[in-house]
Amino acid sequence: MHKVKLLYDIIMTMKDKESVKGNLKVQGSKDQMKIFDLNNDFEKSMAEGRIMAKISLETDCAGKKVKHESNTEFDMTGFSGCKRQDLMHRDIFHHRHDRHSQHDHHNGMNCGGIKSKLSKLAFMLSMLDSMKVEAQEDKSTLIALDLDDIPEDMKTLLQEKLQQHRMHHNHCSHGTFKEFSGMEIGNTRLTIRINKKNEVENVLLNAEGKSKDESGAPHPLSLQIELSLTGVTDL
Repeated sequence: MHKVKLLYDIIMTMKDKESVKGNLKVQGSKDQMKIFDLNNDFEKSMAEGRIMAKISLETDCAGKKVKHESNTEFDMTGFSGCKRQDLMHRDIFHHRHDRHSQHDHHNGMNCGGIKSKLSKLAFMLSMLDSMKVEAQEDKSTLIALDLDDIPEDMKTLLQEKLQQHRMHHNHCSHGTFKEFSGMEIGNTRLTIRINKKNEVENVLLNAEGKSKDESGAPHPLSLQIELSLTGVTDL
């Protein structure tokens, strides 16, 4: 199966959807103890740019447990891609960047200049070359990518970007998130299940790694991110 054609068909199929509904779960552990648990039931109107989300978040920041629950509606009409990410990020985590960090963020991998865009393109092409595509008996398709399969320079680039991202998360409410954004990545696997209509049904990322405390002692980390789409509506 041609990978570029498959991805093109998936993107065009999802682009023409009127709405998407699903669930996002993020769980993180340090030293085999859960320190981060996010559950987000959401519905997004693709045409109007409106997102409704029911968010439940539990974190453990330096022994202090924090719980947050909210029902939120985002209206993203008129905002650029980077501004949308900032607004959603602040609402979920209640984090405020200073003026300098915002400037750095908008000049980073997400919204940067020509060098940043070329690095992003190289990274995407490396991912494409390394991914595996398997047809399933039920006519669905499984796309899989293992970190061990990508070139070493791309691994280095990914680690550098995570380290840069970590600099934006210094507030205590972000302490647990900072652990994972700056971790040294180990075994990592991404799987995406596509149904026979070329619709994304499930995305699962399992990552293992480690972080070091102030004394330099290593701590094992594990992170699981799962996106399940339970309903998509055609235009």
